[in-house]
Amino acid sequence: MKVIRELAETYDFDGISIDFSRGPHSFPVGTQWLHRNLLTDFMGEIRKVILEVEKKRGRPLLLAVRVPMNIVGCQFDGIDIQRWAREKLADIFVLGCRSSEVDLTAFRSIAAGSGIKLYPCFDYVHTSDAYDYPSIELSRGIYANWWQQGADGAYTFKCYEMDPAIAQRLGANRSPPG
Repeated sequence: MKVIRELAETYDFDGISIDFSRGPHSFPVGTQWLHRNLLTDFMGEIRKVILEVEKKRGRPLLLAVRVPMNIVGCQFDGIDIQRWAREKLADIFVLGCRSSEVDLTAFRSIAAGSGIKLYPCFDYVHTSDAYDYPSIELSRGIYANWWQQGADGAYTFKCYEMDPAIAQRLGANRSPPG
């Protein structure tokens, strides 16, 4: 909490995003749901710090959390997403990681009345081979689909990649940051 408080008080940015979808497991595999209250308590502490800093600076400081693409995935990871929504422990749920198919309907139902925004995520680097270096047309289709399903916005991850043939033709360096 000291690090989060220091960052939030020292730097003038709009928010903090915590990624529970890409990192290592928070708890031993198979025990995540048993420890869900610990993770919820952790989120509550972060939220408390964020709200204190927000009040001091007199303007919003948003908290986003990146979670799996569906409710079952959240439960497998020990994320009690229903409770997080009830207790308003975040401003934005970033949905998914390596899939274009997020369960917006279920998340919308859970977040109803909470003010929490839903931002599905497409990861442009950690994709299956079928979607390696997706075209702009594929991206437009994914985002249009989410928009039609009622997403509040979209979250992109590592959207700096390009098709290897195009990179070669342009003489672009494809190594990060690309």
